[in-house]
Amino acid sequence: MRNLPGFERPTSAGPSPRGTMSKAGTMKPTVVGMAVGAVLAFTALLFDFWGFLLMALFIAVGAFFGRAAEGKVDFRSVRDALTGRRSSS
Repeated sequence: MRNLPGFERPTSAGPSPRGTMSKAGTMKPTVVGMAVGAVLAFTALLFDFWGFLLMALFIAVGAFFGRAAEGKVDFRSVRDALTGRRSSS
């Protein structure tokens, strides 16, 4: 198939929008925080106070499990901090 002038196909997918992605291709924490804030604000408007709290709880639990899946949570230290055996710092 012949390319017409002005209608060339791009050779790559092109760069991502500047400032939203890190070098590894993951979203920056600021962008993720803004998205979570937008979801919480929408939930507060839609479901009132208790729906907002429930959504915030689910987001916190999801973040905890996400960190655990990445290997960034030590369950033994979390358990010790919750039982009062050791401080979290």
